[in-house]
Amino acid sequence: MKVLIGLNSTFVDQMTQTWMHREFENGVRDFFIPAGGTPEGLYSLWRKEKPDWIDKTFLFQVDDIVDGPQKNKFYDFFQKHLGDYRQRLQRIGETKAPTKFSTILGLGLNGHVAFHEPNLDENFSFGEVELTEITKKYLGLREDSVKGITYGVGTFLKSESILLMVKGTHKADILNRFLRDDPSCPAIALKKNANLTLVVDEELWKLVDEDLKKNSIKKVRDSHINFFV
Repeated sequence: MKVLIGLNSTFVDQMTQTWMHREFENGVRDFFIPAGGTPEGLYSLWRKEKPDWIDKTFLFQVDDIVDGPQKNKFYDFFQKHLGDYRQRLQRIGETKAPTKFSTILGLGLNGHVAFHEPNLDENFSFGEVELTEITKKYLGLREDSVKGITYGVGTFLKSESILLMVKGTHKADILNRFLRDDPSCPAIALKKNANLTLVVDEELWKLVDEDLKKNSIKKVRDSHINFFV
């Protein structure tokens, strides 16, 4: 696993865009992308810089809410934040999964990626799921039972490469659990993909347990954007 440390969330967005462009140059045209606060800055960067190569890609939605007042919440998010690139979006449930693709994901407070919640089997690939209480609380969902539709780790592990974005000091606990291989964190299964990159902001990285830094990650270059492997 490679770990990239950005000075702040803007650097994280820039490094993510650079990673994606490298995947494009390596022949990838299909990308899974997440909704939510973590990638919002990335999509703002796209609207500002308007990279023309994104017009040659297809962007696959990783998850959404399928019932209740916030049904289609993430599809609506993409319609707002992708700008002109929303025409590249492949809506979940209406298109088949790609066969050659790379994946951008965020890390949930309970360790989920997309809506692959902790109660799901590691090999889960796609389908409707019940959302956990911590996920519903984070999203402001008040209903007793809310369903999502999602791709899972079983699909993401087939990626050419995976980039996991983690921003904000409120993610310190779950990031430490991810690095510690806590089995309650579904995202740890992503480490089975040989081309996994973790990108975090510097303030969050300061809250990672020092033993985890020393024992599992070796620093190989010093710069304002620090690269680790």
